[in-house]
Amino acid sequence: MDFNEEIKQLLLTGHRGCDIVRYHSRRMDEFVCRTVTPPCPPLRGGKDFPAPGRTCFGVFAIGGYGRGELAPHSDIDLMFLVRDRRDTSRIEDAYYRLLDSGIHISHCVRTPQECIEEGFKDVRTRTSLLDTRFLTGDTDLQQTFKDGVLTELLVKNQREFFALRLQEMSNRHKKFGASVYLLQPNVKDSAGGLRDVHEALWLSKIALNFKSMADFTQILSRRDYGRLLAAWDFLLKVRVALHLSTLHTSTRGSDVLSFNDQQTVATLLGIGDTRYFSASERLLRLYYIRAATIKTVTEKIRNIAGSMFVNLPRKTKRYRIDDMFSLSQNKIMLNDEQTFKKYPHKIIDAYLLSAKTGKGFTRYLTALIRKHSHLINKEVRSSQAAIRALMAVFKSTAPYAPLQMMFNDGVLGRLIPELAPLRLLVVSEPYHIYTVDAHTMLAIKTLQELGSATGDYDKVVSLIYNSFKDKEILYMAILFHDIGKALGRWHSTRGYMRIKPVLERLQLQKSHRDTVEFLVKNHLLLSRSSFTKDIDDHDTIVTLAEGIRDERLLNALLLVTYADMSAVNPGFFTDWRKSLVIGLYNGLLRHLRGVQQCIETYGGDDIMTFIDTMPKRYIKTTVPQKVRQEFELLRALKTHGFALSVEHRIGNTTELTVLAMDRGGLLRDIVGVLSLRALNILSLRTFVSTEGYVIDRLRLSNYKELWWEGMDELIETELKRVCTPTTQEDTITPHMIVRKYPHKDNRISPFLEVDNESSIKYTVFETISTDRIGLLYDMVSVFSKNSLDIMMARVNTEMEIAHDVFFVTSAATTKQSVDTETLPGLMGQLWEALN
Repeated sequence: MDFNEEIKQLLLTGHRGCDIVRYHSRRMDEFVCRTVTPPCPPLRGGKDFPAPGRTCFGVFAIGGYGRGELAPHSDIDLMFLVRDRRDTSRIEDAYYRLLDSGIHISHCVRTPQECIEEGFKDVRTRTSLLDTRFLTGDTDLQQTFKDGVLTELLVKNQREFFALRLQEMSNRHKKFGASVYLLQPNVKDSAGGLRDVHEALWLSKIALNFKSMADFTQILSRRDYGRLLAAWDFLLKVRVALHLSTLHTSTRGSDVLSFNDQQTVATLLGIGDTRYFSASERLLRLYYIRAATIKTVTEKIRNIAGSMFVNLPRKTKRYRIDDMFSLSQNKIMLNDEQTFKKYPHKIIDAYLLSAKTGKGFTRYLTALIRKHSHLINKEVRSSQAAIRALMAVFKSTAPYAPLQMMFNDGVLGRLIPELAPLRLLVVSEPYHIYTVDAHTMLAIKTLQELGSATGDYDKVVSLIYNSFKDKEILYMAILFHDIGKALGRWHSTRGYMRIKPVLERLQLQKSHRDTVEFLVKNHLLLSRSSFTKDIDDHDTIVTLAEGIRDERLLNALLLVTYADMSAVNPGFFTDWRKSLVIGLYNGLLRHLRGVQQCIETYGGDDIMTFIDTMPKRYIKTTVPQKVRQEFELLRALKTHGFALSVEHRIGNTTELTVLAMDRGGLLRDIVGVLSLRALNILSLRTFVSTEGYVIDRLRLSNYKELWWEGMDELIETELKRVCTPTTQEDTITPHMIVRKYPHKDNRISPFLEVDNESSIKYTVFETISTDRIGLLYDMVSVFSKNSLDIMMARVNTEMEIAHDVFFVTSAATTKQSVDTETLPGLMGQLWEALN
């Protein structure tokens, strides 16, 4: 039974979200009751069985359906309640009638006693039973459930249930996003989503004996209750629109407000483009405001409900800190509520006190600050008192918490108006999942946590952080690093120009201003260079080092880079990426210190002869142990015509080293074999010997993840077959990969950029596109078809986005960059592969 057209019309005509989901629930109620209505005849008389004409079970809606929040693709969860397990056979007819009707239901059959037993065994079962609503059937069972089952579930083991629900909420936020400000939020399960409202209601039912959301008026102010209802209603509408927008692409509604769905959802909600913002950006801004409200208000409800299980002292002691502030229940409070009206700069003093003591604010102090934040005008922000207090926050040992509070309360935007445009700013970039302001705050938090980092690479950076003087420079650089994003794509350069007057207003000494400006202007230098350049190339190191004046600037740049990359998304800054950044840092550090790499001995004359046949970059990019290993592989190549080694390396990566006689299309076929096995290539390097063989090194990210007994032998067999082909069938063809792994729809617009000027030795091709199995094979095939050699490649794939960089040389005889006459046709072929 499909009510989607009716729901869509209600949405388009501006009905409230709560009215729409209740209407859908009511229509489904009517349908279920109609379908289940025929009574079950009694098997025999007696007190254990229903009298003639009465049904032998009760039908209850549970979960979201029980709450009356049915979206188009919501689960239809039903519970058949029976007095006795012998009655379950009578349910079959009703159940199959529901199935034959075409609706997708999930159901359970329980006795009242089983409801109680299963409820106390599993917190999710107990929670779903709290949202149970009677639909049809035996009304005596309805009363039995209300008086017996529900009462026991609400009264017993309350403290345990409360703790388990809080743990469930924490786990849910970790899985679906603990930040409100995600670029693709889960409307139901992310922080500030609909589930947070449900969570508050469940806890209130247990702790405060509430029956519905209307009871929140007993503990919330009129303003907070109104804000919560409006936010909840808006998210219900978004979820309904989201389910409607995915009707033709999924049999189950998605609750993720993805990039692909944002425009459609905005249209269904009547949100259009404006001069400055697209419809999808306006939708997300509205979502963030509403979700932040839900997060804040439901936290109040949880705290009040939780206080029922804590023995609070009858009298709270108040400790006076100074003339302005005191400490009450371990939180900072204001002595005189008229203070901020008289002395607006004292607002910043409150955050400085928080930075010094590590204490948060009482809810009343937060409310007072937000009420008076408009008093922070040009005069206040330029005053010595305000500047001194703000700089003291930056210089504190733990500036993240007070800065985050200042941002949340709107104070930081008043003090530094240049930051205000970043509030809830949506910029769609590959790999990024947060709004600009949320990313910035997370980067500040990450920088602060570097002081106690313990990871293999993190420990190195931690030492640099702990020994760095004037850390306020780093925090200011992070705060301002994306300030130019409000102005467009080239944000690092524009940001550098925008912060000049800000730094002058904050009265930084010139050397500190110069450093912050340098870090903002160059905050992408290490990350972009390590991901897109040959960091083992001496010319690359020399060029990059020219712009970095000294070791202190390099250290600062590393710390800012580390914090920035760590805040892109939780899984972005992998050990592999960290190793690239640290590798570039070490190369630049050696150059700045004037350290030259020692020439090591590799063994006998045979190894030296082997080295002489390789290109010069081989010895520059290969450690002695690897040279000796590949020399041994060369012996295997001469004996068997093929050699392979598999080594497990850093960050769960695996390196395959393949030695074979070189031929046109060899690298293409090697990549094809790995693509057919869904192996994800991170990077590759090729070295062609003057004796006609080639060494290909390929770093894989998921070899260990996909590994199974016999996989090593299979990969070796398939690679050997393409490296020593005897027939045309031994090569890989595009249709093999396309047939096995069909193309996906493009998630992002493809990007192609060519750099033919940085080096005379190679041309750099950088591409970004939606990932698919076989994409790399297609790209390599284009270069192979045009008789071009890939000297090296960086292949980064994450979140279904492929970001690839190829270092390409012309024919083997010249080994130079691609000539300008070839480029237009080559770019056309690459563009076709990307699309």
